[in-house]
Amino acid sequence: FYQLDTFNVNLEKDLVLLNGKLSAQNPLQGFDLEIKLNVENLAKFNSLAGQTLPDAGPLLVNGHISEKDGIYLFRGVNAELPKSKLSIDGKLTDLKKTDGSDLNINFQSTSLAELNGFIGSELPALGPVSLIANVSDRKGSYHLQDIKFKADKTDMTSTMIINIKGDRLAMTATLKSDLIDLTPFESDKKEEKKVKKTRVFPANPLPLDNLKSMDANLDIIAKKIKTRDLDLDNVKLVMTLTNGKLALKPLNADMGGGNFAVQMDLDASNPKTAQLNTKIDIKKVQPSSLPDYKDKI
Repeated sequence: FYQLDTFNVNLEKDLVLLNGKLSAQNPLQGFDLEIKLNVENLAKFNSLAGQTLPDAGPLLVNGHISEKDGIYLFRGVNAELPKSKLSIDGKLTDLKKTDGSDLNINFQSTSLAELNGFIGSELPALGPVSLIANVSDRKGSYHLQDIKFKADKTDMTSTMIINIKGDRLAMTATLKSDLIDLTPFESDKKEEKKVKKTRVFPANPLPLDNLKSMDANLDIIAKKIKTRDLDLDNVKLVMTLTNGKLALKPLNADMGGGNFAVQMDLDASNPKTAQLNTKIDIKKVQPSSLPDYKDKI
């Protein structure tokens, strides 16, 4: 091992500071380092990351990272950009083994749009944003627990288990929210009315084979889901997907002064034909409160 005592590298405006020990045979094994990194621009790591990173900076990283017997330990590791901060504590093992990782993650940002350069998507300038979660793996499954997400007025708490050990990916998730505001994700311009077509259903077959690629159990409880045109209150959704059989029992919500409830069974387990059964109950909904009829009734 190399014993490092204030190993300091200055490259123009960049700084790398290391304290601890580093393996002479394999720098990725057996190390125990206190790290401080101050880089003018994140894009300088493009060659190291093997991909194009966003033109963002300055980047400041500090914390304690070590490795022993294939387990990486993170203690007080913080990464900061001008408008975002990520903190990690815990341990990480080989992801292929799915047994032993246990990480606490805390992400803060002024806006969702700050992630655009990292995910290659166009998220709205919605913020401030915070995400707190515990991520662990055990015996063939990943556990995301104590998830707390906030973005401006939207808030969600959730737990999720993803099992990769069986023949199909299996996911179980619960989500609770006081408010899910979808308006920032909707287009400002209404779509132009299209010419009516005589065909009611599309000629191409529906991609129902995807329903057999995974199993899922999803429970959602939201006090309000807000869109530009409609507010849904007291939303409850229970969804199960098992070997191509999708069931909503129920989808229930209040809207327009009334209530609607949907139960649906879609059986796509047969590769040739699918069967759909639905039951819809609508009670005391006032048409005049719905956007399409507000000025007409």
